[in-house]
Amino acid sequence: MSDTACSSKFHEMKTKKFKKVPIFIVENHNDVCEILLPSFANRYLPFQNNIIVHFDSHPDCCLPRQMLAETAFNRSLLLESLSIENWLMPLAYMGCINQIAWIKPHFSHQIPNGLHQFSVGEFDEKICVSSSLDYFLSDGAFQKEELLNNKKPIKLYVKEIEDSFAHEMIGDLPWILDIDLDFFSTFNPFISIYPKADTYNKLKAIFHIEKSYEPEDPESILKYVEARNRHLDFFEKIFQHMATNGNLDKFQMTDESLRDKFNLTKDLIESLCHHYSIYDIDWFLINDAGCTTDDDEFQLPHHESTDAEIKEGMKKLEIFLKGIKRHPEIITISRSSID
Repeated sequence: MSDTACSSKFHEMKTKKFKKVPIFIVENHNDVCEILLPSFANRYLPFQNNIIVHFDSHPDCCLPRQMLAETAFNRSLLLESLSIENWLMPLAYMGCINQIAWIKPHFSHQIPNGLHQFSVGEFDEKICVSSSLDYFLSDGAFQKEELLNNKKPIKLYVKEIEDSFAHEMIGDLPWILDIDLDFFSTFNPFISIYPKADTYNKLKAIFHIEKSYEPEDPESILKYVEARNRHLDFFEKIFQHMATNGNLDKFQMTDESLRDKFNLTKDLIESLCHHYSIYDIDWFLINDAGCTTDDDEFQLPHHESTDAEIKEGMKKLEIFLKGIKRHPEIITISRSSID
């Protein structure tokens, strides 16, 4: 039997069934992958083309910047590479998920409502997407469709819970119910980092980049994305230098076009070191915070719900799920209490 025939036969294998729908609870959202990956491998979920209904304040569709595409197929390395904001797209790249329904609360605005169709694939050894949504451009993750290798089509539905559509999308297909409890109430954990140095507001100026591209022109978008990646690589380099050395001595500027950004970053670093002990500063956290501040229109959500709002949200969730006739194959819940 040929390799192609073997592969086809493997994907036609019937999935197993849990006796009862299992519910797994984790703290950090990316840890649900420790549940989902063996569920795919052991055929409790189809190995390809699953639907995930994702209740969350955040899309979790970022791309791991430093992860090689081939890492997606190495379970242990993949789990080490993921974090709370970037665990869904590697699963899509593997083909395990091809439809994502992000059910968002009214206070989340990172991606516009609607159906967004695009491809996820590999370019220059990294996972990229063909979507020109600001969410992905900010991440430096765009690449032209025709240049992507090993690409998979993705449907990303973005809806609020009041919208009734999931039962039509799911039909008789297997699906995963995924709930992050910050769907009901969430903080932006970066707003209050190192407040004496006005860190969050300074990061906005440092990480901001003008949207100098034409939305319908892929070449223009690519030029913008290349500039964005230069910025992001530079910030990673400078904060890595601070984490390793504790000062900017011997830091080498290799791109003079970023001199203004360097000066702004240097001012922030001096302010941080003035107000805080060098041993109390998490430079990687500061870089992560900066990556979320580049666009005022798409900031991380921050909404402390009242008890009444939480109860109302839970009631809406109950009504929404009752509208879906088929039980999920598996339920994952993330507490997200730490951040």
